[in-house]
Amino acid sequence: MLISKTHAYKSFEHEIKYCGWGTMEDYQAAFLERANDVEVLDKAGRRTAAMHFGGVAIECYLKYLIFTSLPEVTKWEWKTGENDPGHTITNPGHSYQNALRCYNKLWSLVQRAPLVLKWLSNYTAPLDMND
Repeated sequence: MLISKTHAYKSFEHEIKYCGWGTMEDYQAAFLERANDVEVLDKAGRRTAAMHFGGVAIECYLKYLIFTSLPEVTKWEWKTGENDPGHTITNPGHSYQNALRCYNKLWSLVQRAPLVLKWLSNYTAPLDMND
């Protein structure tokens, strides 16, 4: 993984202490759990499963970054027809590109480094890595 578990725990120390864990869309906790799954699967030689969970970990981390980019007065929830959390961002689903587009700063960085999108697409479709 690009981000070690130790680094991730340090990065989330404030959120862990003040925001709690365990909601359905607790992306920081989900990231840490999936990062742990990746380590366990990789050590067991389960490379395909480790890659899959690596992709899930990346998705969770991107969604966490989206929420941390919001103003403090907004809720960490997705905008829906029934829910107005104080921002206009809807759930990007399982698309890395849609998630990156929700966070303008990251999207502009990725556009200057097109290999990042190719790398992320390899997680989405690892069998197409020769394209």
